[in-house]
Amino acid sequence: MDRERYLAKKAKIRAQNFKKRAEPIEEEEVPNNPVFFVYKPNKQQIVYKKLGFDANMPLGDAIRAVRMLKIRWHPDKYVLDPVFQLYATKKFQEIQNCLDELLVL
Repeated sequence: MDRERYLAKKAKIRAQNFKKRAEPIEEEEVPNNPVFFVYKPNKQQIVYKKLGFDANMPLGDAIRAVRMLKIRWHPDKYVLDPVFQLYATKKFQEIQNCLDELLVL
């Protein structure tokens, strides 16, 4: 009889523990839990990703590469194709903004 009570009690505890694990996590618990750590990249990594550069690239090399991209996408090179000139203008402005952000870093 004692063994049956013991097994019943153990099964009840297991069921309670299972219910606790199955319950959704409350929002207050998420930030304190190290499992839910959210990686936030810094500004330099964001700019590098926009430009398609490697994250480990030195800043001097990145600035040099951005200047090369500016030469490649300068709108005056595409005067004969007005549609592509608009695209190049937008791309050139985006590259210029990224260069400004890199120079501030």
